[in-house]
Amino acid sequence: IIVLTTIPLLVISQITHTVNFSSENLSFTDEVAANNNTYTKVKLFDFDLVSDTGKPALPVKSIKLIIPHGQTVDNISLSNVAVETLWTNYWVFPAQQPIPTCIGCPIPEFVNPDPDIYNSENAWPAKPIKVVHQGYFDGNNNIITLEICPFEYFPSTNQLNFFTSMDITLTLTSGYSNGINNINRLSKNQIIYDEILVGLVENKQDIDLYRSSPNIIASIVSTNQLPSYEYVVITPAEYVNAFTDFIEWKTKKGINIGIVIKEAIFSHYSGDEIFPGDEIYDDAGKIRQYLYEAYQNGTVWALLVGDKSVMPIRYGCGEDNPTNEENIIPTDLYFADFTGNWNVDGDDNYGEPFADNTDYSPEIFVGRLLCSSSQDVSNWVQKILIYEKNIFTFLCNVWYNSTDEPSLAIDMAAMFWWIKIRLGSRYNLL
Repeated sequence: IIVLTTIPLLVISQITHTVNFSSENLSFTDEVAANNNTYTKVKLFDFDLVSDTGKPALPVKSIKLIIPHGQTVDNISLSNVAVETLWTNYWVFPAQQPIPTCIGCPIPEFVNPDPDIYNSENAWPAKPIKVVHQGYFDGNNNIITLEICPFEYFPSTNQLNFFTSMDITLTLTSGYSNGINNINRLSKNQIIYDEILVGLVENKQDIDLYRSSPNIIASIVSTNQLPSYEYVVITPAEYVNAFTDFIEWKTKKGINIGIVIKEAIFSHYSGDEIFPGDEIYDDAGKIRQYLYEAYQNGTVWALLVGDKSVMPIRYGCGEDNPTNEENIIPTDLYFADFTGNWNVDGDDNYGEPFADNTDYSPEIFVGRLLCSSSQDVSNWVQKILIYEKNIFTFLCNVWYNSTDEPSLAIDMAAMFWWIKIRLGSRYNLL
């Protein structure tokens, strides 16, 4: 359980936050590991665990905060720390490698405790809070992610201090300026981004202080080489006719939708030139460059049509300079993230976690229709139209209910009708 209070100071280069944690859902379990030693597993509800192999697998929590544009964290200091002292029966269980979910993949061997930590009389971790990511959401909203480990562990005595409250002071400095400033957007779509931002950050009361708002426009005007739409379908030319009914239906619902063929993008653009000096000159880069410009004109949704044999895809990296296929990952995040630099080091490994500067907060919503023929598209369009034109018929005929309280079932039925009216009026589904 986290209660977060934010106190904006007069000096914009320093912000103080208060976090509170509850030990109500803290649990300890003793377990014999593969090396035949017994360890204590520490868990806290709704918390992740330290993932660095060999280090104590203590609970950690990530929180996101919005800070001023162009600022980055220079220092983190703590004050007013409230501590609750606990004890474990054995050493805290060391973090292990993830277990693969693929069929036939070998189970990683047990990783023994890191002797530099477990044989030390010093507390671990040395610092309970660190910045694990920084990036821009929706172009110019500066978001930092803090990882908090509210524990102080002494392996030599099995003493475990639990921080129930602390004031976190972030000292900020200038030097982070990868945001996108000039963005146009329809007012109806700005509501969507506003709701996402409120749900994304903990210091909601600071949003109005630090947010970056786009220019609200009445209609989308194309300023780049190709047309921009609120909802753009990027497809091979041979599939265009299969989308006729889909485009007509979405237009009737009040959505500004249009088709841009991939061949036109390939002929009008050279590649991904968002970050001068770190260009990516390939077909996937051309599509990203088009979407980057369309986003600034008001594009919110993009549908990429085709599997990798038809529509380019970007392969990201789960590690720097990956040596196995498990860490080469197909991802369309590349086409939605316009503030992340996927090629800082200029090699052929894109989106590396450390060598590059990928931003995991997308600017637009990107989907992909995995197909390889016009017939595939036609089948998909017909299924979409049947569903969207009869959405509440489907919902009314599919009902899953399990309760030992009959009154709860009545409440759920009432809630369903509220959802029907709410969604129907808001998204023009009725």
